[in-house]
Amino acid sequence: MRDIIFFTVSLLFAFMLMVWMPQAASTIYSPPWVFLVLSYWVIKKPGHVGLSIVFFASLLMDMMTGALLGVHAIAMIVPMSVLLIVRPARLNALYQLLLMFVLVLVYQMIVACVHGFMGASPVSYQYWLSPVSAVIVWAVMVLPFKGSHG
Repeated sequence: MRDIIFFTVSLLFAFMLMVWMPQAASTIYSPPWVFLVLSYWVIKKPGHVGLSIVFFASLLMDMMTGALLGVHAIAMIVPMSVLLIVRPARLNALYQLLLMFVLVLVYQMIVACVHGFMGASPVSYQYWLSPVSAVIVWAVMVLPFKGSHG
């Protein structure tokens, strides 16, 4: 029960950060908050937070951002499937950071490709700084608790 409350609160907080960050700063400095929170819970509780919850949370993300319905759903399902297969909780810290960097990069590449197919203008180089900030957030928020079980 406690994990359900923590999951709900952390996901709501991630949605608030996603909406609260100014649009210009969100592409440069802000990591994909919802992606990171869902990644954490998929790693921590893979039997409880699976692809269906990720799918519906990302559809909510599409509705909140005004994106084409399903863009973030497609972009999140691919990396989350990798998380379910690889089980990064067993990896050491450096490999886990590298894996998260690659998964955030894949997520952003899928979103950029879909927007490109829709005719949106190409993304700037600043868009690709977000995986770096995501890895920094992951290192600060998750790795100190890596040894704890709960």
